[in-house]
Amino acid sequence: MLCKKFIFFICFFQLFFQILQGNHSQIVLISIPKCGTHLSIKTISLLSDRECISTSLHDKKEKLYYLTNLPANYFWKSHEKYQGYIADQLLKTKSKIIFIYRDPRDCIISHIYWNEFGRYEYYPERILEHSPEFDMSTAIFSMIRGDTTYKNSHEINIANFFKSYLPWSNVPGVLTIQFEDLVGPQGGGSAQKQYECIKKIATHLGCDTNDEMIAYVANNLFGDTKTFRKGKIGDWKNHFNPEHKQAFKEIAGQLLIDLGYEKDLNW
Repeated sequence: MLCKKFIFFICFFQLFFQILQGNHSQIVLISIPKCGTHLSIKTISLLSDRECISTSLHDKKEKLYYLTNLPANYFWKSHEKYQGYIADQLLKTKSKIIFIYRDPRDCIISHIYWNEFGRYEYYPERILEHSPEFDMSTAIFSMIRGDTTYKNSHEINIANFFKSYLPWSNVPGVLTIQFEDLVGPQGGGSAQKQYECIKKIATHLGCDTNDEMIAYVANNLFGDTKTFRKGKIGDWKNHFNPEHKQAFKEIAGQLLIDLGYEKDLNW
């Protein structure tokens, strides 16, 4: 009897605390690596005044616990490839999910630069990871094809890598956004699209959507994160040669069309 009373007291206290906290719906950010993760983290933090927690969990039960039991002042970020059981659990808990992706070509370049040169002021140990035999052209081919010529490739081709995440965009209630819409003029995007994207995120999360708040987020969004290098749309054009383009078209040309980044293979 005493145990039951204790459990009831704890549950009541948690409920009372959550009421005091106001809207405490779980927020979950799902991102493809190097596709604007920290840009969207910063957006969510500025809008919701919550702190991001990032964790990589392999145990199924532990992962679901962390996904659905965060304190009210935190949100969860993951590079979680689509898995039905996770999506189902998040839907049951009415989590507010945001999924972000980017032009796969820019994703490749960002991934390579991060692997090789990192942000050493944040991660000085990464200096030891840089290979003196590094060759950008070889790395690009390896990332496109998914082979192991380049030590840090995904080991699956770029099309299949993206396809392992894209089903998140079809989960009911998930807000899907593109890096290119969120990055704004400083990253080569549009101020209007950035405004609209931030407002969509704010509406989805139930946050303040007035013009002053949206402008505040936009003005404080670009750069100054642990993985920031350029944040530019179309940087792949500075690195892809004709052979890289042909390899990409053969493996992921249709993916670009499906995602709306190209109308055909004539690029």
